[in-house]
Amino acid sequence: MKHMLDPAAYILPPDLDATLAGLWTDGHYAVDGSDLSLLNMCMATARPDLVIEIGTATGLSTAALAVLQDHHGIAGHVRSYDLRDVLWFDESRAVGDLVPQVAGPLAERVHIRTGVTALDVAGDVEAGTAGLAFIDASHQHPWPLLDTLLILPLMAPRAPIVHHDLQLYRNAENMVGVGPKVLFDQLTPGERFVASDMGLGHATVQMPNRAVADNVFGLWRRDALGGQARQLSQGLLLPWSLSAPLDDALAGQIAARLRAVYPGEVAHNFEIGHARFKTTQGWAIGQTGAPLSGPRRLLNGLRRRLGLRS
Repeated sequence: MKHMLDPAAYILPPDLDATLAGLWTDGHYAVDGSDLSLLNMCMATARPDLVIEIGTATGLSTAALAVLQDHHGIAGHVRSYDLRDVLWFDESRAVGDLVPQVAGPLAERVHIRTGVTALDVAGDVEAGTAGLAFIDASHQHPWPLLDTLLILPLMAPRAPIVHHDLQLYRNAENMVGVGPKVLFDQLTPGERFVASDMGLGHATVQMPNRAVADNVFGLWRRDALGGQARQLSQGLLLPWSLSAPLDDALAGQIAARLRAVYPGEVAHNFEIGHARFKTTQGWAIGQTGAPLSGPRRLLNGLRRRLGLRS
């Protein structure tokens, strides 16, 4: 389905590019110029009235998506969701604080909810209505995969879902953020796309580009949703990389949602993966918030000292 994308749209509007060039910092782990250029290409193709974003952070990408909608003559809106109320790297700042600065009057098209996960999006969005999604939340496996499964029923058929930080697994300092790569590997080459697939390298923009290429990738929502979910759920059986136990109550809610919208195999694979994770990490089945093992405490302490993102 890569032929659906128009490489001519792989460039940012100059005004947006200039605005973001003055705000971008790699220390915030925000999307770079090439990441946004691929999103712009998806926007030009899908022309979504509704965009879903999982993981708001500063709101730089959130606001950019609203500006890109307007650039393509789409009178739509962006719904963004984040678990935190304040920025993970600066608790003095509220999530989404860059939206007014980047979007200006278009900020009224942006709707941000905090204290929520992808599990909560279905309460706001009607099934089959979202035309584009961008996921840049927890990169610990299986969260990128679960975020995808939880919003797939909300997407219109053949709508693109774009993920950030595919290349994070290559970082030698990265301890747990392998989720985007695990998800990518569940997809056939015909179902996923990166910029280099179309002969595109780093976008020629004022915004910085990281040295690493193809750090975002996309997939399409199939017409046959059940088959797609079964295929993706195989990744739930691979070892999870969470740095803390998944709350049993939340796990139960996720399993119930998966069972309600997909064939039973999908929820079953999630439950198997959850049980394996708890067993291998030393958390007794049925317990929630059990103390971390000694090695796990050391690992988490190391990650905090290094300031690593997950």
